[in-house]
Amino acid sequence: MVRRLSVCPVATISIAAPGPFVSLQLTGPAMPCKDAREGLRGFRLSLLSARLIARREVVPVPLGAFHAATPDPLWPHAAQVIEHLSQAHAPELLACARAHGQPLARAVEPRAIDRYGLELALITTLGVATLRLPFPGGPVESLAEVTCGLRAVLTCQCGGTCHRSTGS
Repeated sequence: MVRRLSVCPVATISIAAPGPFVSLQLTGPAMPCKDAREGLRGFRLSLLSARLIARREVVPVPLGAFHAATPDPLWPHAAQVIEHLSQAHAPELLACARAHGQPLARAVEPRAIDRYGLELALITTLGVATLRLPFPGGPVESLAEVTCGLRAVLTCQCGGTCHRSTGS
């Protein structure tokens, strides 16, 4: 890659994006810069364009809006919450998916959480599907704004047993 960038320094970086988009593509010249780690070469992308890629369309992102964007407030907690939901609450998520219009769902895997809600990947009798569950009253600016009952499930340390035994 270093050899390619020395010949043509323009690069496109593709980052996975939550539905309905597939990825975020950032394009621009990748200029060499010092890397603090010995033996590695670093590059800094000078952004020329940003685009959200969906299955059937490309949505340009104005650079001013991209630079002004702030990280999702739930991002620092997302990996931990997703892992907890996957490990401890799969049966509850499956019931929730079925109650939200996916009666053919046979398995569920939480995929993403952000200020707007929770995204689930579903295996149904017809194939694979995605279900977005928005937060009531969302978007939220912190986990503290998520409704009390839902926040308890998102942040509990139950190990997967306490909710099933109480029926919550």
